[in-house]
Amino acid sequence: MQTNPVTVNLSLPFKSLIDMMQFLDLQEKIKLRDLLNQEITASQEQKLDTAVECFQRG
Repeated sequence: MQTNPVTVNLSLPFKSLIDMMQFLDLQEKIKLRDLLNQEITASQEQKLDTAVECFQRG
């Protein structure tokens, strides 16, 4: 399998991203899914301050 570097502008409209993803082969789609899952998991694990802490800071 030949790999090509791809730069993705996530400010593209959702439809454009979907259209672009249709050109990926299965292996690339799986890799993209795994990377997105890692990003989602990392963002969910960020510790958020409690409402009281936010209120006290304000």
